[in-house]
Amino acid sequence: MVGPSESRKAPTIKDVASRAEVDPSVVSRLINSDPRLNIRETTRQRVLKAIEEVGYRPNVVARSLRVGRSFLVGLLIPDFANPVYSSIIRGAQDAAAEAGYNLVLGSTSDRVHSEQLVRDLLDHQRVDGLLFASGSIVDPRLGDIAAGDERILVVNRLVPGAHSAVVVDDTAGSRLAIDCLTSLGHRNVGAIIGPPDVETTERRRAGFLAGAAAVGIDDPP
Repeated sequence: MVGPSESRKAPTIKDVASRAEVDPSVVSRLINSDPRLNIRETTRQRVLKAIEEVGYRPNVVARSLRVGRSFLVGLLIPDFANPVYSSIIRGAQDAAAEAGYNLVLGSTSDRVHSEQLVRDLLDHQRVDGLLFASGSIVDPRLGDIAAGDERILVVNRLVPGAHSAVVVDDTAGSRLAIDCLTSLGHRNVGAIIGPPDVETTERRRAGFLAGAAAVGIDDPP
């Protein structure tokens, strides 16, 4: 005897199309973000509403095979325990989900195997793109790995030859901190800015020294 849960079939594109009163091809092209799809915004919203109402979930494996993409983005970071990277992970995950992707995490702490991991993820199409973070200011691997590869975006580092990079303006942040403290009347200002072999430390130091000089603190501690 077949129970109710066993006989209930998963909603299909045809179910969505029927509810939205459109052709199934419209639903398929909308789900797959076909740039050639030309429909009214009211129709688009009706299809999206129908998808939600019937509870349709695309078959990710079939979709990946059909369009030649994995719909996965990799994020490699040096230290899972560092609270800075937890914020980066959360932001990357939110942005990936909004774009219809899932996030795959990995570690770059093992320098021997991290380059092989990058090549394995990209060359075997396990991910469509890769975010690569490194905490070291001297890391020759990054230049070799990221040079000219538009699928790799370097996180929180400026690397010669890298196609794309996203960094925090640490220099401006340090200057703003100096401005805030001196505006409150403080003149004996110091800074704890991180280990010397990290690039963010160099940017923070530059901002701190420039900010101190701008307000007349010539020899900060």
